[in-house]
Amino acid sequence: MLARRQSAFHKRLMILGTMALMGPAIDRWGFGLNTTIGVILALPLLVLVYDVFSLRRVHRTTIVACAMIFTGMLTIFPVSRLGVWQHVIAWIRHT
Repeated sequence: MLARRQSAFHKRLMILGTMALMGPAIDRWGFGLNTTIGVILALPLLVLVYDVFSLRRVHRTTIVACAMIFTGMLTIFPVSRLGVWQHVIAWIRHT
């Protein structure tokens, strides 16, 4: 929130935030879970490549946002297998 007035920070945060939310849309393509995960993890790499070619380095915001996306994606699956989480999902589907 503090860096949103700086255009370089804001641009990267908006693009990477949008990429982080694209999981359900990508999954609707119907290519399978492995392809969905691969695409979701590959999209932030495009921003890394852009940074390297345009700035000759990787922007700090890109590093932090990519790390958050990768961490989130890699922790979703172990957490989704927990019994407590399965009860929450069943409760959501029931209501």
